Amino acid sequence: MLANKIQAVAVLCLAPLLVSANAAQIDSPMVCSVARGVECADDLSCGDPVPQMVPPTFLHIDLDKRVVTLLGPAERRGETTQIRAVAREAGHVVLTGIEAGRAWGVVIAEADGSMSLTVTMERSAFVVFGNCIAQKGTSP
Repeated sequence: MLANKIQAVAVLCLAPLLVSANAAQIDSPMVCSVARGVECADDLSCGDPVPQMVPPTFLHIDLDKRVVTLLGPAERRGETTQIRAVAREAGHVVLTGIEAGRAWGVVIAEADGSMSLTVTMERSAFVVFGNCIAQKGTSP
């Protein structure tokens, strides 16, 4: 009986450490690559993004500074957008922001770094998939 109580207390004391260890799998800052994406219109047609748009290929995400910086392509390097909200829930890092009348959101799985990014605007949306890793030491 005493052993069960000790185990229960140990689990309760160690649980926050286990949650923190899981949350630390995706640290800030992060570098994310964009693997593929699609644009969908309000008529439910979806396809490759419009040729006039130059989509990001690499992102630098700094949760502490709440900023996303484009690393690529070269013609967009250095563009930034502010992160309005950051949440960690159910093994995911969730980011949201607003820029130029567009809402965006990013969900990153802490277990493997897989990423989904959406940008929504009037009558269309972009859905992008990629991967993120923690970046150690340097910033963009």
